[in-house]
Amino acid sequence: MGQKVNPIAFRLAVNKDWRSKWYASGKDYTDKLHEDLSIRGYLKRKLQNAGLARVVIERAWNSVRVTLHTSRPGLIIGRQGKEIEVMTKEISDLCKGSQVKIDIIEIRKPELDAQLVAEQIAVQLERRISFRRAMKRALQTAMEFGAEGIRLRCAGRLGGADIARAEGYREGKVPLQTLRVPLDYGFAEARTVYGIIGVKCWVNKKEDDGSGRPQGGRGDRGDRGDRGGFRGPRDRDDRGRGGRSLCTDQQCGDRCDAEHEAARSAGPHLLRHGEWRGRGARYGRREGAVCGGARHKRLHPWRDAWHGAQSSRP
Repeated sequence: MGQKVNPIAFRLAVNKDWRSKWYASGKDYTDKLHEDLSIRGYLKRKLQNAGLARVVIERAWNSVRVTLHTSRPGLIIGRQGKEIEVMTKEISDLCKGSQVKIDIIEIRKPELDAQLVAEQIAVQLERRISFRRAMKRALQTAMEFGAEGIRLRCAGRLGGADIARAEGYREGKVPLQTLRVPLDYGFAEARTVYGIIGVKCWVNKKEDDGSGRPQGGRGDRGDRGDRGGFRGPRDRDDRGRGGRSLCTDQQCGDRCDAEHEAARSAGPHLLRHGEWRGRGARYGRREGAVCGGARHKRLHPWRDAWHGAQSSRP
């Protein structure tokens, strides 16, 4: 089996950012790491019904900034901001008296956030809703809200079966190995009477650069630069024969042009480096060489004696 890698960690420093932004060394690193784990666990327990998708923790000297990405900011703030004050005090106690500031960022489309989609399916599984129905509904909703693709996977004792298994659904494009694709990943657990069921979600969000076309893919070739030199003029007599009349290699010079004129009268020969004209074009490209210059090989050993004579030149 292939080894799986977390899609978020796989795309760090490419199109994803770290969720803990601070630096420490020695024992300070261990203490701050456990503080981060305590903060995330506390927020997950307290805001499990508030649509909390991500928690970003930043540290600077003796201050801690906690950024909450949520789809329901009203539940977190509370009436007149009382809930924020309570959370600020409790997080400050977890950080050993550090100054804490909490920022809230609203998620406009929770149907396209992978973590929220996975948690929503987990909640439905805990309410004894069929896992197939829950996954298909999430697929349909995400595609209606403009997702490029979505993939869902549930694993465990599905439907109370004696033997655990995994089932998944997929719709659209979900390229896991393409780093430039804006892929989001989420994981949640449903605690049922039969055991824990894991829910994974991959969402390919559609993002554009303002030009009206999606980023990445085979259509974005603007940064490839010049992919070839001068191809030479095209003769009217060469129309339909798949080639041009002049060699494009400038090192060959006039001698190469004279050899091409001789080759033209002998039959369907190559007139450009790397190309054959007429029959045998695909085989000519596969073999490699082209004209009779000293830098080139012979294309077809079986074609005719003219190429054999030219390939033997120094």
